[in-house]
Amino acid sequence: MDAKKTNHSQSIIFALLVLLTICSPALAITQNAVWDGSSDGDGDNVNWGDPFNWDKDVVPVNLGTVTFNVTIPAGKTVTYNVPGDSQINNFTLGDSGSSDAQLIISTDCNLEVLGTADIYELINGNGGNFTSVADSDSLDGTRNRVYAQNGSHITISDTEFNSTGLNGGNYTLLSSDGAGSVLELSGMTDLNDGFSNTGYHVNLTHTISATNDGFIKMSELINLTGPGDTEALNINVNTGGSIDLGSLDTISHAGGYGFTYFNLIDSTLSFPALSILEYTKFTLDNSTVNLPALTVVNSSLFDLTNNSKAYANSSSFTCSATGLNWGSFTLFSSDGAGSILDLSGMTSLNDGFSNTGYHVNLTHTISATNDGFIKMSELINLTGPGDTEALNIDVNDAFIDMSSLDTISGNSGRVYINIDDRSEMFLGDIVFGDDVSVTLGGGSYLSSKGMAATQPVSITMDDPNDILEVAGDFDLSDKITVSNSGDGTFVFGGDLTYLHKDETLFPLANFRVYFNGRGPQSVEVGGLDVDVYTEFLNNDNFGYGQMIVGRCSQPSVVYMVDHVDNGNRSGGVPEALYLFGKDGQDGLRILYGSTLYMGNLPVYALIGGVITDLRTLFAPGETCIPFDEGTLCLGYPDVDGPDNLITNGGFEYGVNPPNAVDPCIPLPVDSNDITGWTVVQDIIYWVHEAYFTDPLDPCDSERTVELSGTATGKGGISQQIETVPGICIMSSLTWERIHTVT
Repeated sequence: MDAKKTNHSQSIIFALLVLLTICSPALAITQNAVWDGSSDGDGDNVNWGDPFNWDKDVVPVNLGTVTFNVTIPAGKTVTYNVPGDSQINNFTLGDSGSSDAQLIISTDCNLEVLGTADIYELINGNGGNFTSVADSDSLDGTRNRVYAQNGSHITISDTEFNSTGLNGGNYTLLSSDGAGSVLELSGMTDLNDGFSNTGYHVNLTHTISATNDGFIKMSELINLTGPGDTEALNINVNTGGSIDLGSLDTISHAGGYGFTYFNLIDSTLSFPALSILEYTKFTLDNSTVNLPALTVVNSSLFDLTNNSKAYANSSSFTCSATGLNWGSFTLFSSDGAGSILDLSGMTSLNDGFSNTGYHVNLTHTISATNDGFIKMSELINLTGPGDTEALNIDVNDAFIDMSSLDTISGNSGRVYINIDDRSEMFLGDIVFGDDVSVTLGGGSYLSSKGMAATQPVSITMDDPNDILEVAGDFDLSDKITVSNSGDGTFVFGGDLTYLHKDETLFPLANFRVYFNGRGPQSVEVGGLDVDVYTEFLNNDNFGYGQMIVGRCSQPSVVYMVDHVDNGNRSGGVPEALYLFGKDGQDGLRILYGSTLYMGNLPVYALIGGVITDLRTLFAPGETCIPFDEGTLCLGYPDVDGPDNLITNGGFEYGVNPPNAVDPCIPLPVDSNDITGWTVVQDIIYWVHEAYFTDPLDPCDSERTVELSGTATGKGGISQQIETVPGICIMSSLTWERIHTVT
């Protein structure tokens, strides 16, 4: 009873002081109020509005010139339930230790801190508002947490948010949930969640969430540091939630296997300033992410489903996944109709990871499925894995655009390209510098601007409706092999060359092979000449099922060459081409006014059900005859013939041409030494066939030109072609456009 009387006496004395200050405004009193809850036996130990929860037995809110410095000790949870708008002077919540302290703001109860705030623990808005903006260092310690829910508006000013001390369990760091809920931390420039429970590997999780139309404003945040070890930071945005990250420049991590995860459902998130992205995964479900400013992406993942969109297409950036060497990861995934992963700003992808010494056969994957689309149209270089690891590029009823990719390089690992179920994939003028396996199935389509290899490459086509189109040159060398269990289709727009001597490595006897380039195309002939007696052949003999020259409204010019001994030359007899027929159709079609030059080589084709030596179709003295919808010729095109508008198309004539004694002559810009031609761009070389020793002269004429120019430039030659009056065409041949002249 004595204690109660003492408390009531303190309340009466304080009330009198308040009356005095109201009547005498010049008299200002600052009081310190410390939460003691029910420690003295009279408070409810819950509500701010119960005076007996405070050491002064008064409700500490400013009144007149009486102001309060309020302290809620560590380990205490207090509900702020004073209705209306109230203020206090200074505020301390918890301390720098590890004991939790929490302030809950009730509905229609609004509290503002006018002075210094030392917030070490949790501010939890539950329908009410809390403001601390006078102190630009309101959040202290390493255990910061702030929530807004049920329409709360929480505004706290600080440049740094630090949660690294929350390393003993799973915590929600920031949360805004419900319509009207706003968590405003707009002064924050650094968010450090680099926590870890080092050595225990318990996979702890921290969370930031904006849900159900809740909003988190971190518009000045520049740096976000994710966790270390095996821990995770989940940033969840769903059901209309939103986070303002308009200034965020860098997402990094504290080392180890720590990751930051952005998980979006039915939401949109924009990163207009994000330049550096590390150890981050975006998982999108019917959501959109915009990343227009990326420059560097390291060890980061994208997973899109259900009509999601991710756009990283406005700036050029490099990407590396070498740090993801402790497990198998899907790097990029786009699943479902309408899902678009646009990474067309990416210029290089380094997936040269390895778990060296362990040989655990880890796998990284790029996956487009179920009408999903991955656009990497500006990707130039791709580095595959090392050791025994693998990179799988899987396209299943979907699309992947790598139409600028010109190099796949790597070490001892392997790259697998699997295109199935009516899928489409596009490559650039690709040189495979790594072991690569390409498999088509289910009526799929692979298009390349060109194709060559310096390392072993296998191409398998499992379905009769599979199509491989190479718009430029296809140089198999002795590296690219073909397996055709599905008897698909090849389409070539440039030269076809190979060094194989094993017919089983390029078996096209059941293939349709289209040659429909815009410029002249040379085709290597490599078969054994057995005259018309194909029954003696025990392999495909480097022949085709059906050869089709030309495309709709695009006549083509194709000529045969035998530049390489494919193991079937005998006694001075050149190698031959056999066209065995396909599905009961003739072995050769020449369409749309196209021309096939046989190069004085033996060519045999199924015509009207009979294997026919095409040379027997020519009457004595005939060099070209009508065939199908085009023209068939015995020899080569005459570059100086009357039908060729280009003068000296073989570069044979001119002033002091190269010869066997002086086989390589440099010509400067503006030189007209080659009759009909002017040198442009940079120096070129006029070359005699004697210059070529290994390999032998690749050209059919005595002279040619080398356009590679100098170490700093690439040369070219140009010729003006007069056609009908009033029309003038410039024909130019440059290093980049080696097939322009026809």
